[in-house]
Amino acid sequence: MNIYQEWGFTESPFQTKALEADEKGEALLVGRNSEIIKIQRRLHNPPKITSIEGANGIGKTSLINVAAYKCFKSFLESGNSPVIIPLNKNFQLNPSSFVEEFVNDVLMEVAQALIEHQSQLKKITGNLDTRHLNSWLNSPQIHSYSASISGLFGGGKINAINTSSGFSRSGFKKIVLDWLSELFPSHSSGGVLCVVDNLELLMTSNKAREFVEQLRDEILLSPGLRWVVCGALGVTYSVLSSPRIEGILHDPINIKKIDDECIEELWKSRIEYYAVISEPYMPLTIDSFRLLYEILNGNTRSVLSYSDNYCTWVSDNDQPQTKEEKEEYFQEWLDFESSKIFSSVSSFLRPRAWSVFDKLIELGGETSPGSFAEFGFRSYPAMRPSIKDLEDCGLVTSLQDDSDKRKKTILVTPKARLVHYHKHISNTQE
Repeated sequence: MNIYQEWGFTESPFQTKALEADEKGEALLVGRNSEIIKIQRRLHNPPKITSIEGANGIGKTSLINVAAYKCFKSFLESGNSPVIIPLNKNFQLNPSSFVEEFVNDVLMEVAQALIEHQSQLKKITGNLDTRHLNSWLNSPQIHSYSASISGLFGGGKINAINTSSGFSRSGFKKIVLDWLSELFPSHSSGGVLCVVDNLELLMTSNKAREFVEQLRDEILLSPGLRWVVCGALGVTYSVLSSPRIEGILHDPINIKKIDDECIEELWKSRIEYYAVISEPYMPLTIDSFRLLYEILNGNTRSVLSYSDNYCTWVSDNDQPQTKEEKEEYFQEWLDFESSKIFSSVSSFLRPRAWSVFDKLIELGGETSPGSFAEFGFRSYPAMRPSIKDLEDCGLVTSLQDDSDKRKKTILVTPKARLVHYHKHISNTQE
Protein backbone atom coordinates (compact mmCIF):
# COMPACT_ATOMS: atom_id res chain seq x y z
CA MET A 1 0.00 0.00 0.00
CA ASN A 2 1.23 3.48 -0.81
CA ILE A 3 2.23 5.12 2.47
CA TYR A 4 0.75 8.48 1.48
CA GLN A 5 -2.57 6.91 0.57
CA GLU A 6 -2.60 5.24 3.97
CA TRP A 7 -2.01 8.63 5.53
CA GLY A 8 -4.85 10.34 3.63
CA PHE A 9 -3.22 11.69 0.45
CA THR A 10 -3.80 10.88 -3.21
CA GLU A 11 -0.04 10.51 -3.65
CA SER A 12 3.21 11.96 -2.32
CA PRO A 13 3.05 15.73 -1.67
CA PHE A 14 6.82 15.82 -2.15
CA GLN A 15 7.11 14.97 -5.83
CA THR A 16 10.21 16.50 -7.39
CA LYS A 17 9.12 16.51 -11.03
CA ALA A 18 8.94 20.02 -12.49
CA LEU A 19 5.47 21.54 -12.30
CA GLU A 20 3.61 21.51 -15.57
CA ALA A 21 1.79 24.29 -17.39
CA ASP A 22 -1.63 23.58 -15.93
CA GLU A 23 -3.93 24.30 -12.99
CA LYS A 24 -2.01 21.96 -10.71
CA GLY A 25 1.25 23.72 -11.46
CA GLU A 26 -0.35 27.09 -10.79
CA ALA A 27 -1.73 25.85 -7.45
CA LEU A 28 1.62 24.45 -6.25
CA LEU A 29 3.95 27.24 -7.33
CA VAL A 30 4.27 29.81 -4.54
CA GLY A 31 6.48 32.77 -3.75
CA ARG A 32 7.25 33.55 -7.39
CA ASN A 33 4.91 36.42 -8.29
CA SER A 34 7.64 38.92 -9.14
CA GLU A 35 9.55 36.41 -11.28
CA ILE A 36 6.36 35.42 -13.12
CA ILE A 37 5.69 39.06 -13.96
CA LYS A 38 9.23 39.48 -15.31
CA ILE A 39 8.91 36.40 -17.50
CA GLN A 40 5.48 37.42 -18.80
CA ARG A 41 6.74 40.91 -19.59
CA ARG A 42 9.53 39.47 -21.74
CA LEU A 43 7.28 36.92 -23.41
CA HIS A 44 4.97 39.74 -24.42
CA ASN A 45 7.83 41.86 -25.73
CA PRO A 46 9.56 39.82 -28.45
CA PRO A 47 11.47 39.20 -30.65
CA LYS A 48 14.26 38.89 -28.08
CA ILE A 49 14.55 35.52 -26.32
CA THR A 50 13.85 35.25 -22.60
CA SER A 51 16.68 33.74 -20.55
CA ILE A 52 16.53 32.31 -17.03
CA GLU A 53 19.40 31.44 -14.71
CA GLY A 54 19.55 29.91 -11.26
CA ALA A 55 20.99 27.11 -9.17
CA ASN A 56 20.03 23.56 -10.05
CA GLY A 57 16.89 22.49 -8.19
CA ILE A 58 15.74 26.05 -7.44
CA GLY A 59 12.59 25.61 -9.56
CA LYS A 60 13.39 27.32 -12.87
CA THR A 61 11.51 24.90 -15.11
CA SER A 62 8.43 24.94 -12.88
CA LEU A 63 8.48 28.73 -12.89
CA ILE A 64 8.64 28.95 -16.69
CA ASN A 65 5.87 26.39 -17.18
CA VAL A 66 3.51 28.13 -14.76
CA ALA A 67 4.28 31.58 -16.18
CA ALA A 68 3.40 30.25 -19.65
CA TYR A 69 0.19 28.71 -18.34
CA LYS A 70 -0.85 31.99 -16.70
CA CYS A 71 -0.26 33.78 -20.00
CA PHE A 72 -2.46 31.28 -21.82
CA LYS A 73 -5.09 31.40 -19.09
CA SER A 74 -5.19 35.20 -19.33
CA PHE A 75 -5.88 34.94 -23.06
CA LEU A 76 -8.67 32.41 -22.53
CA GLU A 77 -10.33 34.54 -19.86
CA SER A 78 -10.07 37.91 -21.60
CA GLY A 79 -9.52 37.18 -25.26
CA ASN A 80 -7.45 40.37 -25.39
CA SER A 81 -3.99 39.34 -24.29
CA PRO A 82 -1.53 37.99 -26.87
CA VAL A 83 -1.91 34.22 -26.88
CA ILE A 84 1.10 32.31 -25.50
CA ILE A 85 0.60 28.56 -25.96
CA PRO A 86 2.73 26.34 -23.68
CA LEU A 87 4.09 23.02 -24.92
CA ASN A 88 3.93 19.76 -22.99
CA LYS A 89 7.64 19.18 -23.56
CA ASN A 90 10.83 21.10 -22.95
CA PHE A 91 13.91 20.68 -25.15
CA GLN A 92 17.61 20.21 -24.62
CA LEU A 93 20.25 21.30 -27.11
CA ASN A 94 22.56 18.51 -28.18
CA PRO A 95 25.27 19.59 -30.61
CA SER A 96 26.02 15.95 -31.42
CA SER A 97 22.62 15.78 -33.10
CA PHE A 98 21.67 17.32 -36.42
CA VAL A 99 20.00 20.71 -36.46
CA GLU A 100 17.31 19.25 -38.70
CA GLU A 101 16.41 16.69 -36.03
CA PHE A 102 16.04 19.36 -33.36
CA VAL A 103 13.92 21.58 -35.62
CA ASN A 104 11.70 18.66 -36.60
CA ASP A 105 11.25 17.65 -32.94
CA VAL A 106 10.23 21.20 -32.02
CA LEU A 107 7.77 21.54 -34.88
CA MET A 108 6.21 18.16 -34.10
CA GLU A 109 5.45 19.37 -30.57
CA VAL A 110 4.24 22.74 -31.86
CA ALA A 111 1.84 21.09 -34.29
CA GLN A 112 0.49 18.79 -31.59
CA ALA A 113 -0.07 21.76 -29.26
CA LEU A 114 -1.94 23.69 -31.93
CA ILE A 115 -4.15 20.69 -32.62
CA GLU A 116 -4.74 20.14 -28.89
CA HIS A 117 -5.80 23.77 -28.38
CA GLN A 118 -7.62 24.14 -31.66
CA SER A 119 -11.04 24.85 -30.10
CA GLN A 120 -9.56 27.46 -27.77
CA LEU A 121 -7.75 29.14 -30.65
CA LYS A 122 -10.96 29.90 -32.49
CA LYS A 123 -10.83 33.35 -30.91
CA ILE A 124 -7.95 34.26 -33.20
CA THR A 125 -8.17 31.74 -36.02
CA GLY A 126 -11.81 31.00 -36.70
CA ASN A 127 -12.99 27.44 -37.15
CA LEU A 128 -9.84 25.74 -38.42
CA ASP A 129 -9.99 22.15 -39.59
CA THR A 130 -6.84 20.33 -38.42
CA ARG A 131 -7.99 16.83 -39.23
CA HIS A 132 -5.50 16.28 -42.04
CA LEU A 133 -2.48 17.49 -40.09
CA ASN A 134 -3.64 15.44 -37.11
CA SER A 135 -3.84 12.34 -39.31
CA TRP A 136 -0.34 12.96 -40.63
CA LEU A 137 1.14 13.40 -37.15
CA ASN A 138 -0.65 10.53 -35.45
CA SER A 139 -0.83 7.93 -38.18
CA PRO A 140 1.80 5.33 -39.13
CA GLN A 141 1.34 6.52 -42.69
CA ILE A 142 2.67 9.93 -43.67
CA HIS A 143 0.42 11.87 -46.00
CA SER A 144 1.38 14.51 -48.49
CA TYR A 145 -0.68 17.65 -48.50
CA SER A 146 -0.93 20.89 -50.32
CA ALA A 147 1.24 23.54 -48.69
CA SER A 148 -1.76 25.83 -48.69
CA ILE A 149 -2.93 26.75 -45.19
CA SER A 150 -6.48 27.14 -46.41
CA GLY A 151 -6.25 23.67 -47.92
CA LEU A 152 -4.92 22.13 -44.74
CA PHE A 153 -7.34 23.71 -42.36
CA GLY A 154 -10.31 24.20 -44.61
CA GLY A 155 -10.88 20.65 -45.79
CA GLY A 156 -7.89 20.13 -48.08
CA LYS A 157 -7.43 16.86 -49.88
CA ILE A 158 -4.90 14.13 -49.30
CA ASN A 159 -2.88 14.08 -52.49
CA ALA A 160 -0.87 10.92 -51.93
CA ILE A 161 0.61 8.63 -49.35
CA ASN A 162 4.27 9.42 -48.84
CA THR A 163 6.27 7.65 -46.14
CA SER A 164 9.61 9.26 -46.97
CA SER A 165 11.55 11.05 -44.26
CA GLY A 166 12.23 13.75 -46.85
CA PHE A 167 8.64 14.91 -46.69
CA SER A 168 8.65 14.89 -42.90
CA ARG A 169 11.68 17.17 -42.82
CA SER A 170 10.81 19.58 -45.58
CA GLY A 171 7.12 19.47 -46.41
CA PHE A 172 6.04 19.17 -42.80
CA LYS A 173 8.37 21.98 -41.71
CA LYS A 174 6.92 24.30 -44.35
CA ILE A 175 3.37 23.42 -43.39
CA VAL A 176 3.86 24.22 -39.69
CA LEU A 177 5.89 27.38 -40.25
CA ASP A 178 3.35 28.66 -42.76
CA TRP A 179 0.56 27.91 -40.33
CA LEU A 180 2.37 29.78 -37.54
CA SER A 181 2.86 32.78 -39.84
CA GLU A 182 -0.83 32.86 -40.60
CA LEU A 183 -1.98 32.34 -37.01
CA PHE A 184 0.48 34.88 -35.61
CA PRO A 185 1.07 37.47 -38.36
CA SER A 186 2.87 39.87 -36.01
CA HIS A 187 4.93 39.69 -32.83
CA SER A 188 2.03 41.22 -30.91
CA SER A 189 -0.21 38.30 -31.92
CA GLY A 190 1.59 35.85 -29.63
CA GLY A 191 3.03 32.43 -30.36
CA VAL A 192 3.87 28.95 -29.13
CA LEU A 193 6.35 28.89 -26.25
CA CYS A 194 9.40 26.63 -26.64
CA VAL A 195 11.70 26.12 -23.65
CA VAL A 196 15.34 25.04 -23.94
CA ASP A 197 16.34 23.60 -20.57
CA ASN A 198 19.65 22.64 -18.92
CA LEU A 199 21.74 24.96 -21.05
CA GLU A 200 24.78 24.13 -18.92
CA LEU A 201 24.98 20.73 -20.64
CA LEU A 202 26.50 22.55 -23.62
CA MET A 203 29.37 24.12 -21.72
CA THR A 204 31.76 21.24 -22.42
CA SER A 205 31.18 21.29 -26.17
CA ASN A 206 33.03 23.48 -28.64
CA LYS A 207 30.23 22.85 -31.14
CA ALA A 208 27.59 24.49 -28.94
CA ARG A 209 27.76 27.98 -30.38
CA GLU A 210 27.87 26.74 -33.95
CA PHE A 211 24.80 24.62 -33.25
CA VAL A 212 22.88 27.52 -31.69
CA GLU A 213 23.88 29.87 -34.52
CA GLN A 214 22.41 27.45 -37.03
CA LEU A 215 19.22 27.30 -34.98
CA ARG A 216 19.04 31.08 -35.02
CA ASP A 217 18.46 31.11 -38.74
CA GLU A 218 16.42 27.92 -38.83
CA ILE A 219 13.89 28.45 -36.07
CA LEU A 220 14.81 30.78 -33.19
CA LEU A 221 13.48 33.85 -35.00
CA SER A 222 10.56 32.14 -36.76
CA PRO A 223 7.23 34.02 -36.55
CA GLY A 224 4.80 32.45 -34.12
CA LEU A 225 7.45 30.97 -31.82
CA ARG A 226 8.55 32.36 -28.45
CA TRP A 227 11.66 30.99 -26.78
CA VAL A 228 12.99 30.72 -23.24
CA VAL A 229 16.50 29.41 -22.58
CA CYS A 230 17.18 28.15 -19.10
CA GLY A 231 20.39 27.16 -17.32
CA ALA A 232 22.52 27.21 -14.20
CA LEU A 233 24.06 30.40 -12.85
CA GLY A 234 26.25 32.28 -15.28
CA VAL A 235 25.90 29.92 -18.23
CA THR A 236 23.77 31.99 -20.61
CA TYR A 237 26.51 34.32 -21.78
CA SER A 238 29.10 31.55 -21.56
CA VAL A 239 27.21 29.21 -23.86
CA LEU A 240 25.50 31.81 -26.02
CA SER A 241 28.42 34.24 -26.32
CA SER A 242 28.32 34.48 -30.11
CA PRO A 243 27.64 38.08 -31.28
CA ARG A 244 24.88 36.73 -33.52
CA ILE A 245 23.14 35.17 -30.51
CA GLU A 246 23.76 37.84 -27.86
CA GLY A 247 21.81 40.38 -29.91
CA ILE A 248 18.59 38.39 -29.63
CA LEU A 249 18.76 37.62 -25.88
CA HIS A 250 17.15 39.49 -23.02
CA ASP A 251 19.43 39.84 -20.00
CA PRO A 252 19.01 36.74 -17.79
CA ILE A 253 16.47 36.70 -14.98
CA ASN A 254 18.29 35.36 -11.92
CA ILE A 255 16.07 32.95 -9.95
CA LYS A 256 16.89 32.69 -6.26
CA LYS A 257 15.28 30.78 -3.41
CA ILE A 258 11.83 31.92 -2.30
CA ASP A 259 11.51 34.32 0.62
CA ASP A 260 11.39 32.79 4.08
CA GLU A 261 7.83 33.99 4.65
CA CYS A 262 6.68 31.89 1.67
CA ILE A 263 8.01 28.57 3.01
CA GLU A 264 4.86 27.87 5.03
CA GLU A 265 2.73 28.61 1.96
CA LEU A 266 4.87 26.16 -0.04
CA TRP A 267 4.29 23.54 2.63
CA LYS A 268 0.55 24.13 2.92
CA SER A 269 -0.02 24.17 -0.84
CA ARG A 270 1.46 20.69 -1.11
CA ILE A 271 -0.38 19.22 1.87
CA GLU A 272 -3.75 20.71 0.93
CA TYR A 273 -3.54 19.87 -2.77
CA TYR A 274 -2.82 16.17 -2.26
CA ALA A 275 -4.96 15.58 0.86
CA VAL A 276 -8.17 13.58 0.45
CA ILE A 277 -9.32 13.88 4.07
CA SER A 278 -9.56 16.91 6.30
CA GLU A 279 -6.72 15.87 8.63
CA PRO A 280 -4.25 13.59 6.87
CA TYR A 281 -1.35 12.15 8.83
CA MET A 282 1.98 13.82 8.15
CA PRO A 283 5.05 12.98 10.25
CA LEU A 284 6.88 16.08 9.04
CA THR A 285 5.98 19.39 10.70
CA ILE A 286 6.19 22.82 9.14
CA ASP A 287 9.06 23.71 11.49
CA SER A 288 11.05 20.65 10.41
CA PHE A 289 10.31 21.42 6.77
CA ARG A 290 11.52 24.99 7.30
CA LEU A 291 14.71 23.72 8.96
CA LEU A 292 15.39 21.41 6.02
CA TYR A 293 14.78 24.27 3.59
CA GLU A 294 17.31 26.40 5.50
CA ILE A 295 19.95 23.66 5.61
CA LEU A 296 19.63 22.96 1.88
CA ASN A 297 19.75 26.68 1.08
CA GLY A 298 16.39 26.78 -0.68
CA ASN A 299 17.04 24.00 -3.17
CA THR A 300 13.37 23.11 -3.60
CA ARG A 301 13.91 19.85 -5.45
CA SER A 302 16.28 18.54 -2.77
CA VAL A 303 14.01 19.74 0.06
CA LEU A 304 11.11 17.78 -1.42
CA SER A 305 13.28 14.74 -2.07
CA TYR A 306 14.67 14.59 1.46
CA SER A 307 11.19 15.22 2.90
CA ASP A 308 10.04 12.13 1.03
CA ASN A 309 13.07 10.19 2.33
CA TYR A 310 12.15 11.11 5.88
CA CYS A 311 8.53 10.01 5.41
CA THR A 312 9.72 6.67 4.05
CA TRP A 313 12.03 6.30 7.04
CA VAL A 314 9.12 6.98 9.39
CA SER A 315 6.98 4.36 7.65
CA ASP A 316 9.66 1.79 8.46
CA ASN A 317 9.59 2.72 12.15
CA ASP A 318 7.04 3.76 14.76
CA GLN A 319 4.95 6.68 13.57
CA PRO A 320 5.17 9.74 15.85
CA GLN A 321 1.87 11.39 16.75
CA THR A 322 2.39 14.62 18.66
CA LYS A 323 4.21 17.64 17.27
CA GLU A 324 7.01 17.11 19.79
CA GLU A 325 7.41 13.46 18.85
CA LYS A 326 7.44 14.28 15.14
CA GLU A 327 10.17 16.87 15.57
CA GLU A 328 12.23 14.52 17.74
CA TYR A 329 11.91 11.84 15.06
CA PHE A 330 12.91 14.30 12.37
CA GLN A 331 15.96 15.40 14.33
CA GLU A 332 16.96 11.78 14.80
CA TRP A 333 16.61 11.12 11.08
CA LEU A 334 18.44 14.33 10.13
CA ASP A 335 21.37 13.51 12.42
CA PHE A 336 21.51 9.97 11.06
CA GLU A 337 21.25 11.07 7.40
CA SER A 338 23.87 13.83 7.63
CA SER A 339 26.21 11.58 9.62
CA LYS A 340 25.87 8.82 7.04
CA ILE A 341 26.77 11.19 4.20
CA PHE A 342 29.65 12.69 6.16
CA SER A 343 31.09 9.24 6.90
CA SER A 344 30.85 8.25 3.25
CA VAL A 345 33.11 11.13 2.14
CA SER A 346 35.37 11.86 5.12
CA SER A 347 37.89 9.10 4.41
CA PHE A 348 38.44 10.42 0.87
CA LEU A 349 39.13 14.05 1.76
CA ARG A 350 42.43 15.43 2.94
CA PRO A 351 42.68 18.39 5.37
CA ARG A 352 43.38 20.85 2.53
CA ALA A 353 40.20 19.75 0.73
CA TRP A 354 38.20 20.21 3.93
CA SER A 355 39.65 23.70 4.28
CA VAL A 356 38.50 24.55 0.74
CA PHE A 357 35.08 23.07 1.50
CA ASP A 358 34.62 25.16 4.65
CA LYS A 359 35.69 28.36 2.89
CA LEU A 360 33.39 27.62 -0.03
CA ILE A 361 30.44 27.27 2.34
CA GLU A 362 31.46 30.52 4.04
CA LEU A 363 31.42 32.28 0.65
CA GLY A 364 27.85 31.19 0.02
CA GLY A 365 28.54 27.98 -1.85
CA GLU A 366 29.86 29.47 -5.08
CA THR A 367 33.26 30.57 -6.37
CA SER A 368 35.43 30.69 -9.48
CA PRO A 369 39.07 29.72 -10.22
CA GLY A 370 40.09 33.36 -10.04
CA SER A 371 39.31 33.44 -6.32
CA PHE A 372 42.08 30.98 -5.41
CA ALA A 373 43.79 33.52 -3.11
CA GLU A 374 40.74 33.58 -0.82
CA PHE A 375 41.35 29.87 -0.25
CA GLY A 376 45.02 30.31 0.64
CA PHE A 377 46.50 29.21 -2.71
CA ARG A 378 49.01 30.97 -4.95
CA SER A 379 47.34 29.74 -8.13
CA TYR A 380 44.29 27.81 -9.28
CA PRO A 381 46.38 24.80 -10.43
CA ALA A 382 47.49 24.48 -6.80
CA MET A 383 43.86 24.58 -5.68
CA ARG A 384 42.58 22.25 -8.39
CA PRO A 385 43.43 18.89 -6.64
CA SER A 386 41.28 19.86 -3.66
CA ILE A 387 38.40 20.86 -5.95
CA LYS A 388 38.71 17.53 -7.77
CA ASP A 389 38.56 15.63 -4.48
CA LEU A 390 35.38 17.48 -3.57
CA GLU A 391 33.95 16.80 -7.04
CA ASP A 392 34.72 13.10 -6.78
CA CYS A 393 32.80 12.97 -3.50
CA GLY A 394 29.81 14.79 -4.98
CA LEU A 395 30.23 17.85 -2.76
CA VAL A 396 30.84 20.37 -5.55
CA THR A 397 30.08 20.64 -9.24
CA SER A 398 32.05 22.66 -11.77
CA LEU A 399 30.69 24.28 -14.91
CA GLN A 400 33.40 25.18 -17.42
CA ASP A 401 33.28 27.11 -20.67
CA ASP A 402 35.23 24.90 -23.05
CA SER A 403 36.16 27.80 -25.32
CA ASP A 404 37.68 29.73 -22.43
CA LYS A 405 39.14 27.56 -19.67
CA ARG A 406 39.34 30.59 -17.37
CA LYS A 407 35.54 30.82 -17.19
CA LYS A 408 34.30 28.40 -14.59
CA THR A 409 31.75 28.30 -11.80
CA ILE A 410 32.24 26.03 -8.79
CA LEU A 411 29.10 25.25 -6.77
CA VAL A 412 28.39 23.19 -3.66
CA THR A 413 25.71 20.50 -3.91
CA PRO A 414 22.76 19.77 -1.58
CA LYS A 415 24.76 16.78 -0.36
CA ALA A 416 27.47 19.22 0.71
CA ARG A 417 24.92 21.23 2.68
CA LEU A 418 24.09 18.18 4.78
CA VAL A 419 27.79 17.49 5.32
CA HIS A 420 28.24 21.07 6.49
CA TYR A 421 25.24 20.68 8.81
CA HIS A 422 26.80 17.57 10.37
CA LYS A 423 30.14 19.30 10.85
CA HIS A 424 28.42 22.32 12.40
CA ILE A 425 26.40 20.18 14.83
CA SER A 426 29.44 18.13 15.76
CA ASN A 427 31.50 21.26 16.48
CA THR A 428 28.67 22.72 18.57
CA GLN A 429 28.35 19.57 20.65
CA GLU A 430 32.09 19.51 21.29
